[in-house]
Amino acid sequence: MDEVRVEEAVRRHFKVIDFYRLEDGFEYVVNADQVSQAFISLYHDIQGAGALPRLRQSGRNYSLTVSPAPRERVSKLKPALLAVSVAALMVYSYFQVGDSYRLLLLFSLPVLSLLALHEAGRIVANRKWGPGGFSYMVPGIPAIVPFMGFITSPSAFPVNRDQQFDLGFTSIVLALVSVIPYILVGNLLPLASISKPGITIMSYLIGQYINFGNPLISGSLFAFTITFVNFLPTWQLDGGLMVDSVRNRSLGMDLLSVMLMSLMGFFVFALIIIFAQGSMGFTNPLDTVTPLSRNRKNMYYALIIVMAVGFLFLALF
Repeated sequence: MDEVRVEEAVRRHFKVIDFYRLEDGFEYVVNADQVSQAFISLYHDIQGAGALPRLRQSGRNYSLTVSPAPRERVSKLKPALLAVSVAALMVYSYFQVGDSYRLLLLFSLPVLSLLALHEAGRIVANRKWGPGGFSYMVPGIPAIVPFMGFITSPSAFPVNRDQQFDLGFTSIVLALVSVIPYILVGNLLPLASISKPGITIMSYLIGQYINFGNPLISGSLFAFTITFVNFLPTWQLDGGLMVDSVRNRSLGMDLLSVMLMSLMGFFVFALIIIFAQGSMGFTNPLDTVTPLSRNRKNMYYALIIVMAVGFLFLALF
């Protein structure tokens, strides 16, 4: 850690009231007119100095600690999980539609688009703010579940609650964008049904307008199911990142999320979440002082409505 560069940057962006040397860095008692912007500027200024700042409330002032930054990890597991996830999806699709390559591709295309755009959302957020985390794909069980979801790595630190929210929000929104067009296009194409859907409330109400047996629509509905599971407010899912940026998660949220996963057929994924909670920590933002912006809160509440309507559709379907 470049101590001289850190010292200059801290005093350039903050008014330093007191200073302490720690075993693994420094602690400053600071203040500033625009604390949030000052911290973001400091974070970017000392990124190349091998230092990691953290901001906490300390009475009327703020406690700013600066310690050596952990070495950024490059995951070698991600490509392997991607390959296994795609293979599991193809096997599941084969059992759903048979050996017709055309139908197999149509069923798989919405889920493959979901995987691609979800990761694109994470890249967009990281490019805007800087490194803030990456996600691991959790492959499905061939012939049972084509894909389970994503778990965010706790090895990276979001700068503030806005970045923590963006990491989850952009991935969820782009995942939804990847699903809806397939439903609309699939309903316009004269594709043979891969199955004859049973009589449900939704098929009774709008079955004459939407061919639920259409492989493109069936794949899209499953892709939305994955998106909904990933939106649940529990540990290291995109929904957990968002709800933690709005308010702290509670044990009740975790239990509700696990229960809904199990009811929707994602029991194994629920077990993975429970096991991982005991072995991996949650990554809090570096700046815990600055609240989430009002616009992001409004976007979160609007997204809750969208996902609730989608869940109702799936439940009736």
